[in-house]
Amino acid sequence: MTALRRALAAETVRLSRSRSTWWCLGTAAALALASAVLAARVPEEGGAVTVVDVLAGLSFGEMILLVLAALSVTGEYRHGTIRLACQAVPRRWPLTAAKALLLAAAGATAAVFLAFASLLVAALCAAGPGPSLDTAAEWRQVLGTGVLWAFTAVAGVAVGALVRNGAAAVGVLLLWSLAGESAAGMLPRVGGALAGWMPFTAVGGLVDPDAGSRVPYGAAGQVAYAIVAGPALLALGMVAGRRRDP
Repeated sequence: MTALRRALAAETVRLSRSRSTWWCLGTAAALALASAVLAARVPEEGGAVTVVDVLAGLSFGEMILLVLAALSVTGEYRHGTIRLACQAVPRRWPLTAAKALLLAAAGATAAVFLAFASLLVAALCAAGPGPSLDTAAEWRQVLGTGVLWAFTAVAGVAVGALVRNGAAAVGVLLLWSLAGESAAGMLPRVGGALAGWMPFTAVGGLVDPDAGSRVPYGAAGQVAYAIVAGPALLALGMVAGRRRDP
């Protein structure tokens, strides 16, 4: 645990002092708030602005976080700083775990903050009745953004540790999240059920009920899925990295 604490302290300094972190957060915030304004000002014909409509812009930030998480690992190997890190923390797993924990916490915090900010902006800019948090389901959708972004960060770190090449890791993650899971639904007979169990689709059901998640027990099942699938992907990346290291 001492090694993990040291790795967390080092990663906190590195993440907070990196310009790319703040650029990514700023871009995610701008896209989320701009999308919220558009959803509020141009609602669907004859329909009120819903919480799902307002939160749709956070999907841009989710992709940005996914890329940032992967590059936080692959950049270590590209620039050779992994050697210095391993001199301070000889065991490799605390380094990967620290990145995943820190990015998951930062991502969850940023997602929930942007969700509430988007709702506030939408309420101020709405042409008609603005969105409101009147039901437990709507509260779950807002808070579910934190779970989704935390899972996204862990998945990005896991794939980065597994692939180690920045371009390849980003390509795999974007293809997987944007096209791969949808393509799984096209398989004959089993496609519908399989697509509903794909990680981003399953966890995404927390925010968008129409995402197609087939995980049972509703939000509780989807949170449990994220808690199990995230560490499982991270463990896979750690094991693969350990076998490839000298």
